Amino acid sequence: MPTLPPPHSPQSTVQKEPLAPSIFIALNESALTEQLSSHVNCFGYTTQIFHQVEDLAHALEHTPPDLIIMEVSFTDGELSGADLMAVHQANLETPIPVIFISQRDALE
Repeated sequence: MPTLPPPHSPQSTVQKEPLAPSIFIALNESALTEQLSSHVNCFGYTTQIFHQVEDLAHALEHTPPDLIIMEVSFTDGELSGADLMAVHQANLETPIPVIFISQRDALE
């Protein structure tokens, strides 16, 4: 009588899809933030939106992203986003890439 091959475990036959790269978007203006997030999501990235530096700092400690898009003037009281990134990046072996953007048409 022929023997049946051993059953395959479901874990060995199911391929997990890789996680989509994550991008943190830190901008002061919420309408632009939503629009930028929507465009980035169309290319398969996951996004998290931040309007406060403190929330961004907390998220960086718990779930660092693959990239950050930040407005140059992203501030929350005394702390600026650029200052936060300088301190945070100094403690990392591999810094997180940051793209700084601006809506301004002139430097003040």
